[in-house]
Amino acid sequence: MKLTQLIFTTSTAVILFAANTAFAASPLAVDFHTAYTNTPAVQQARTAGKITNDLAAFLAAPNPIGEKAAVINVLNNKGKQQNAKIFRDYLAKNSGGTFNADTIGPEEQFALGYLTALDDPAQAQKALPMLEKAKAQMSNSFTVAMIMNLVKAQQQIGKQSCRAWVLTEDVLSDDNLTMDMREEAVDMIEEGMGVYAKDNCK
Repeated sequence: MKLTQLIFTTSTAVILFAANTAFAASPLAVDFHTAYTNTPAVQQARTAGKITNDLAAFLAAPNPIGEKAAVINVLNNKGKQQNAKIFRDYLAKNSGGTFNADTIGPEEQFALGYLTALDDPAQAQKALPMLEKAKAQMSNSFTVAMIMNLVKAQQQIGKQSCRAWVLTEDVLSDDNLTMDMREEAVDMIEEGMGVYAKDNCK
């Protein structure tokens, strides 16, 4: 291999490694879907790598909110995608052909918000209005509160990284919330976010 090719290849590898490492360390990249590997919809999401019509139907149906979060979490390391648009188009198709954000239910707001955040983590703040609407109507849901605060935590990385842990701990310590997420998934989130407490909270 020529020296110039070696330098280019090595530089590219370093850049890709740095990008992947940065993303892997972000709040929205914390994996917890493996706590739901026995859930068929999660298995389907892992195979498809994107939101399909069947998965959109699952997210829109009255299924456990923790399972819905796990399905979406599968997609957290796929880079920029259009899953929020796919889900929005599905909702529009099933409501007469038009989408109205003010008429969809809180669980649909939650799913759309979480998908929006994962589609472009750098613009995760765009998801907050939807997640806040979901939280207002599902105020006791641990899952909704945790995902909303992970999105908020995403915005703190590189600014006030300790705040990312504080946002997580606020949910973990809230005894008023109904635990609607599997314990193993909660442990994964706590472990993944704990790095911000250890490294940034002095």
